[in-house]
Amino acid sequence: MRIDIENKAGKYLFKKDGELIFSSVERKNLLRTCTLLKDRNNQLIAEIYTKYSIPFIQIKYIVKYQNNLLKILPKSIIGPYYILDYNYSKYILVKHRGLKYSVLKENKQIAYFIKESGVSLGFAKRKFIIEVDADADVNLVCIFFCAVFCDFESRAEINIDLGLMLKEEKLFDNNWIAKK
Repeated sequence: MRIDIENKAGKYLFKKDGELIFSSVERKNLLRTCTLLKDRNNQLIAEIYTKYSIPFIQIKYIVKYQNNLLKILPKSIIGPYYILDYNYSKYILVKHRGLKYSVLKENKQIAYFIKESGVSLGFAKRKFIIEVDADADVNLVCIFFCAVFCDFESRAEINIDLGLMLKEEKLFDNNWIAKK
């Protein structure tokens, strides 16, 4: 299944075959910022909170999803991947060279993300593509995406993202095709 994502007017819109399936917005208060993932009917699916650990400035994410409190943790401070345990399964988001990312469940690939362009000028929209197995938990894949990629700041600037420049811990599988 292919999901196209674009950042538009302070929201991320997740579309399948041109139809809206999810959206994510940012909610701020004095103490914390939260990303809300909602379905096409504007019903809340998950709340994603960013938490910083001092002194290492390590980022982790706390997720409220289906009456569970989940943690998305980096493997290391500059770790090229994040880990999530849910329903007795281990999910891993792996960064690859360039602008590619894979999602694994129990070390088997279930999805990947590709950022369409590493260069954005001014208020240009950021676009991503997700390919995901039809039998995978699409909500969890989109939660991973929201935690790691959703940036709601609208800045007039030139942004160049070259992606991961360090050594990959796991190579991107160019031959992987999502199950239908």
